[in-house]
Amino acid sequence: MINQWREERILIWGKTYPELSSKYNETVCTGGTLENGNFIRLYPIPFRYLSDDMSFAKYQWIRARIKKSEDDPRPESYKVDPQSIILEEKISPDKYEWFERKTHIFHNETNTFNSAESLYAENRNSKKSIGFVKPFKIDKIFIEKRPQADYETFYRKFKQNKEKNKQVELFGELTMQEIKELQFISNRFKVQWSCDRPDCTGHDMCILDWEVYELQRKIGEIETLERLKSILLSNEYNIGFFLGNFRLHPTAFTIGGLWYPKKSNLAPNLKLF
Repeated sequence: MINQWREERILIWGKTYPELSSKYNETVCTGGTLENGNFIRLYPIPFRYLSDDMSFAKYQWIRARIKKSEDDPRPESYKVDPQSIILEEKISPDKYEWFERKTHIFHNETNTFNSAESLYAENRNSKKSIGFVKPFKIDKIFIEKRPQADYETFYRKFKQNKEKNKQVELFGELTMQEIKELQFISNRFKVQWSCDRPDCTGHDMCILDWEVYELQRKIGEIETLERLKSILLSNEYNIGFFLGNFRLHPTAFTIGGLWYPKKSNLAPNLKLF
């Protein structure tokens, strides 16, 4: 069957911090849920270069033309035509543990797992590369310095892209003179957590959620760490992680998005939660 473009309606639940790319200059990995309940990964998206009428927020519905990525074997990975993006309604948080968001994002039970180990097993079985897991216990949130090699790779890609893209159009009408500066994130926020099963030996994962690093840019690193602790280590919130793996390292999962509605006795009961 020919891999053709098709229009889909997608509810966005996650965006990772932009990364430099030798092929696409700068990319953002975006997670969302289709109307049929399937999780989807949209990559690459030149998010910071989208016009205002195409720049979407978390928990916003969009329409876009997508097709299965031919160079990424992960079943959830799709390419998107950025120029086809149409913004639709946003789903605001509510006092019912984000119930409306929950009903749209999680109505396909195959996307939710009772442990990271269950997601890993499904990855070995079907190559599933995105799943939602609620941690049983969060032990620690901390900052870890990235290795020097990460900065060297970042700087090398920056220099390569600068040379390669001189006088060359990017993403339609963008030229090198219009390329935006991208801050290298020298540290990562990490979470140590465990699942509710006897064979879980614990997990040590980076948070890649753009929302977290944008907060760091605004209020500072230590202040952001304290904000994360005040939410993730509190009994007041119903915490969950959107986990995703890497194309080149399919067994390595990380936190691509955070789920953190305040707990409420008013929240209708859902089987998934």
